Amino acid sequence: MQTKGKLPAFLISIFLSVFLAIYLSYLTDQVIRLFLRITHTDILNLHFSVNPLDIPQYAKKFYAGMLLFGILYETIILIWLTYQFFFHKAKLSNVSEYKVTDYISIPRPVGNGQHGKAWFADEQEIQSISSDLNVKTQNEKLQSGIVLDYKSNIVRYMKILAHSITIALTGAGKTRRVLLPSICLQILAGDSFFV
Repeated sequence: MQTKGKLPAFLISIFLSVFLAIYLSYLTDQVIRLFLRITHTDILNLHFSVNPLDIPQYAKKFYAGMLLFGILYETIILIWLTYQFFFHKAKLSNVSEYKVTDYISIPRPVGNGQHGKAWFADEQEIQSISSDLNVKTQNEKLQSGIVLDYKSNIVRYMKILAHSITIALTGAGKTRRVLLPSICLQILAGDSFFV
């Protein structure tokens, strides 16, 4: 929405914020005066009202306190309204998709209220957490991990502990391509496991 389209809503919000600031200053001034009077007078004679119809009568008595709190509240509300209407840019309109496979694509996180930081590893991160293993020429002790990919004798697996999730359709080969090779790699590495 352009700034021109936001202007009527902004002006209506300012008009309503004046009443909100007056009411909040009325309540705040009463609470402060209530706490100040507790030490000087009898607690049974205290009076606290939340009725907005009592504001004009109260304002005649305690104009200075209400004016101070009213200006404070109105300033805070105006700063917040100005930010929300003119400077806050929602990023939901810029959602692009991340292609997981040829058939699966998901929206990218845009940082507009989502929780968490988990995301798919990019190629550089995959290189840092994975290692290639040639099963036939490997002479040293193997390290276990989750198998990411394998082709004939070369196995790419996660060499460090990291979270992973396998997403695929039913019958797409999650057990055949990930679980069973990972179990075999653990057996070759001499690790114990429980399935």
